[in-house]
Order: sequence, then C-alpha cells, then structure tokens
Amino acid sequence: LVGSEMCIRDRCWKYLDKQIDLINPDLIVTLGRHSFGNFFPGELISQARGTPRNWNGRTIFPVYHPAATLHNPRLKPILEEDFRKMKMLINNTQIESEKLTKENLSETQLTFDFDAHELHETKKDNGNKL
Repeated sequence: LVGSEMCIRDRCWKYLDKQIDLINPDLIVTLGRHSFGNFFPGELISQARGTPRNWNGRTIFPVYHPAATLHNPRLKPILEEDFRKMKMLINNTQIESEKLTKENLSETQLTFDFDAHELHETKKDNGNKL
C-alpha cells in the first residue's frame, strides 16, 4: 500500500482489530488479496490460498475473492475446493468448541431453584397460558 491507502488502512485497522477481539471468532476467512494482505502484508494470495494460517492465535483462511471467478473462470474450481475446505474447518471448529463446552459443563453443576406452580400462576396473571 502507498500513501493515502496506507493511512486509511492504519486508521481502520484499530477498529477491525477491536471488533475481532470483541467477537472472538474461531475462524476468519479473508476474501481476496486485499483482506489477506491486511493480515499478511507482502504475501501473495495465489500462494497462500486454501491453507489455514495462524495469526495472533487465530485461524486465518485465505481464499480468492468470489468476484475473481467472473474475471478468470479458471479460478472457479479452485474457489469451490477452498470453500469445501472451509466447510470442513468450520465443522472441525464447531466440534472442538462443543467438546470444550461439554468439558466445562461437566465440571459445573447447574441447578435451578423454582416452583413450577409459581411459574404457571405468573403466566396466568399476565393473561398468558403455558
């Protein structure tokens, strides 16, 4: 990036970085060279695409931008392959996340202390039925 593009990226990056921290995604998919270049400046999307990368403890999965297939139809099977890989990554991430959740829940005893009759009466008082 040069000149004003660099300045815009620098100003916006702090907001994106904060959003990433708040959302805490397990997987970030970069669509195209520009978004990939924000995470890995100077690297080529053509060499990095389709391979998960680590960035600050997060998984980055670079792919070609879908609009690139309009300009170069030969990229379509490559993009389709990357999206299949992405689906597997998402499924694996969900499985790992579920395992962690189950492990955490098995260590925690959840109890609920309420009287079901009180719940029914409260709903009736508001004109609602269970």
